[in-house]
Amino acid sequence: TPEEIERLTVDEDLSDIERAVYLLSAGQDIQGTSVIANLPFLMRQNPAETLRRVLPKVREVLHVAGVEMQLTAAVSFLTILQEESVSIHTYAHAFLQVILLHLEHRDAGVSNAWLETLLSVIEVLPKET
Repeated sequence: TPEEIERLTVDEDLSDIERAVYLLSAGQDIQGTSVIANLPFLMRQNPAETLRRVLPKVREVLHVAGVEMQLTAAVSFLTILQEESVSIHTYAHAFLQVILLHLEHRDAGVSNAWLETLLSVIEVLPKET
């Protein structure tokens, strides 16, 4: 419907970071899931702004996210680790707490996805972490 199209329409003049923040704040679930799926791209393009502006919104949204968004986030976090978009120390500081927070999700599939991500992270973390 025209109303649905209007709700899903975003200003084309927004930068990728601004669009991501907007969609995580005010968009539909499917748009938020899309932003999270594109986190690795955002991290490659502009890691500092993604960590500063987008990741806090991702953390907020994940607290109430459905299964699909949770699974997408686990995969995106793992991809960011594998692509080495940021140093392992920055990764641990920015992403590790989020991973640990969602390990005990009520959905077993989501919990397992976060566990797989954690196990991959553990392999590359410094011993002191």
